[in-house]
Amino acid sequence: MFFKKRKIFGMFLIIMWGWALNATAELQGSRFAQPDAVHENKQGIHSYNSGFYDHLPHGRKAEATHEFVQAEKAFKKAIEIDSNYVEAHRNLARLYFVQKKFNDSAAEYSKVIELAPYDLETYVCLARVQLKLGNFTRAIEYLELVKTKTENSQKIQRLNEYIEKIKQVEQPTQ
Repeated sequence: MFFKKRKIFGMFLIIMWGWALNATAELQGSRFAQPDAVHENKQGIHSYNSGFYDHLPHGRKAEATHEFVQAEKAFKKAIEIDSNYVEAHRNLARLYFVQKKFNDSAAEYSKVIELAPYDLETYVCLARVQLKLGNFTRAIEYLELVKTKTENSQKIQRLNEYIEKIKQVEQPTQ
């Protein structure tokens, strides 16, 4: 009798655990990405880091560019394997930002927001991209949106400060 109850309880736990993992994966925007996608993303991070930290600071622009090309290929391959892999989209957005491909960066950050709307930092990153594109109003809209998604008074205060700075740049005093 005890064994049967234990077996049923174990089956129940396995089913509940499976549902929890599935729900978490949906909420996390494919947090549990396919292993091949994870591998490609790691390769991309390695190439990005090599270009950004090892080559650029030492003036080796050609080597950095080569590493960035490799990083882009790897991030795109990860996305091809798992189109909902948030980290690959986020890493590709960062790469494009560093390369000053701001429209591409904005598109990737928008995809991250679509997949992971709870990730407030991405809204701030997208606001930065909009600033680089000269879209001050859009940047402010993203920062205002972040304010509606947090109750942290310190974060709200910092966001208000950023918004004020943007408004001052947008409409300089005469």
